[in-house]
Amino acid sequence: MTNKIFLSKKSYFTHIIPKHNEISLEIIEKVLISPTYIFKPSKSSKDFYYEKNIDGKEYRVVVTSKKRDKRYFNRVRIITAYKIATQYITDLRRVYCIYNENEPYISKQKQLQSESEKEYFEIIFSD
Repeated sequence: MTNKIFLSKKSYFTHIIPKHNEISLEIIEKVLISPTYIFKPSKSSKDFYYEKNIDGKEYRVVVTSKKRDKRYFNRVRIITAYKIATQYITDLRRVYCIYNENEPYISKQKQLQSESEKEYFEIIFSD
């Protein structure tokens, strides 16, 4: 697995901006660099949900390691990003939680991984 998460021009301009105009690159970066939770929708899923509360609003960035396309081989990429409506915030994140900033042991692991935070988030405009 890589330490970078890619966002394609196509995904950003044809999906995220038109369908989730409340999101910005700045919000996406904040969520990925300093999430409150990282969880999976199921144990076998290759999708990861990063969540963070920013200014009283809960945001989610969904990334995947699925290899749907040769261009994304061995790349973790953003599928979508959006603000979560309050009624859809669930306890699912506690069931398949990978990271919780409130759990000291996991948080310590995150701190060790965050030394190169600037390399963690990269946007590619190549498709």
